[in-house]
Amino acid sequence: MTAEPPARPFFGWRMVALAFVTYNLGLTVVINAFGPALPALQRELGLSRAAASLPFGVLLLAMGTLAPLVGNLTSRVRLRTLMTVGCMAHATGFALLAFANNLLTVLVLFGLLIGSGCCLMAVISAPTLISRWFERDRGKALGFGLVQVFGIAAAPLAAWLIGQGGRQLLFLALAGVFVCAIPVMRLAIERPEDVGQSPRRDPERADAPDAPALASHGAILSDPAFWLISFAIGIASAAGTGFTAHGPAMAIAKGLAPTLASTMLSGAGIGALVGAIAYGWLIDRIGPFHALTLALLQIAVTWFAFSLATAPAALMVLSVLMGAAMGPAITLHSACIGERFGAASFSRVIGYSYFTKIPFMFGAAPLAGKLYDLSGNYASTYATAIAALLTAAVAAAVLALLGRAPRTQVAPAV
Repeated sequence: MTAEPPARPFFGWRMVALAFVTYNLGLTVVINAFGPALPALQRELGLSRAAASLPFGVLLLAMGTLAPLVGNLTSRVRLRTLMTVGCMAHATGFALLAFANNLLTVLVLFGLLIGSGCCLMAVISAPTLISRWFERDRGKALGFGLVQVFGIAAAPLAAWLIGQGGRQLLFLALAGVFVCAIPVMRLAIERPEDVGQSPRRDPERADAPDAPALASHGAILSDPAFWLISFAIGIASAAGTGFTAHGPAMAIAKGLAPTLASTMLSGAGIGALVGAIAYGWLIDRIGPFHALTLALLQIAVTWFAFSLATAPAALMVLSVLMGAAMGPAITLHSACIGERFGAASFSRVIGYSYFTKIPFMFGAAPLAGKLYDLSGNYASTYATAIAALLTAAVAAAVLALLGRAPRTQVAPAV
C-alpha cells in the first residue's frame, strides 16, 4: 500500500511575512526617510522649506490618485508582477533622485516613480495578498503583515547616511535596497488555489468557494457601506495627519519645550506598533466594524483628554494611546473592506476607497492651522476633531448593522 505524501504546510503565513516586508519597504521606509532628507533637499537645491516639502505632498497625491488604477490592475495582472514593477520603480526613482538638480525633476520623480512604487508594492498589493489568503484570522494576519516596524530604524539610519554623504548617499542606498528586494517580490503566491490550497477559513466553511467579484464599478460606488467605510477611515486618517503635523505645536502651546514636545510623535509611533497587533487581534474577536467603532471612540476620548492635559508625562501617555488607535487605520480599512466585499473584489474596492482619502489627508493639517490662526489657540481644532471622530464612530456603528453584502447579489466582474 502506497503511503500518501505529507500535506504541505499552509503558505498563508509566509505570504503575511512577505506582505510585511513589502509594506514596510514600499511605504514605511519611504515615508520615514523623507523627514531626514528634507533639510538636505532644501540645502542642496537652494529651496525654501515650503518648496522642499512639496515632494511629500506630491507623493501622497500620487498614491491616492493611482490607487484606483492599481486596484483594477490586480484583476488583470499578477500581484507578483505588480510588486516587482513597484520595486523597480522605487529603485529607478531613488537612483535618479540622487542626481536630480532642480525641484521640478524631484517632483516628477516623487509623483510618477516613487508614488507608483508605493501603490504597487504596499498600498494595494500587500493587503490584497493577505486578504486573498485569509478569511479566518484575517485581522490578526493584517495586523502582523501591515505593522510599520521598519519606521523605527528608517529615520535615524537615513539621518546617518545623509551625515555621511548627503542626500545622494541616502537615495543611492535606498535604490540599492530596492534592487536587492526585486527577487523577493517573485516569492508572492497569487492565490491559495495556485498551490492547491484554500484560504484560511472556519472549519464549517472549509469547502466554500470565494465570493465572486462585484458586477461593476457602479455596484461598488452605489453601496452605502463603501462610503461609510471611506468616511470613517478618512476621519481616522485626518486625525493621524493632524496630530503628526500639529501634535508638537499643541504640546508647545501647553508649555513644553520644543525638544520634549517632539517626543509626542515618538510616543504615537510606539503606540501604533502596539495598536496594529492589538486591533488585529480584536478584529477577529468582535469583527472589523465593531473594532473600527472602538478605535474611533478611543481616538475621540484621547483627543479630549489631550486637550485638557498639561503634564508632560500625561501628554506622552496620551500620545501612545492616540497612536495605538490611529496606527491600525490601514489594518482596519483592509479588514472592513474584506468583510463587506470579499477577497475577490478587495483590491478594486480599496483602490477606490483610498482615492476618497485624498481630501482628508491633504485637508487635516491646513484646516487645523487655519482654525488656530482664526482663534489664536487649538481649542477649536480639538472640538472639530472630536466632533468629526464621534460622527465617524456613528458611521462605523451603522456599518456593523449592515454587515456583509449579500453574496447572492454579486456576479462576475465585467
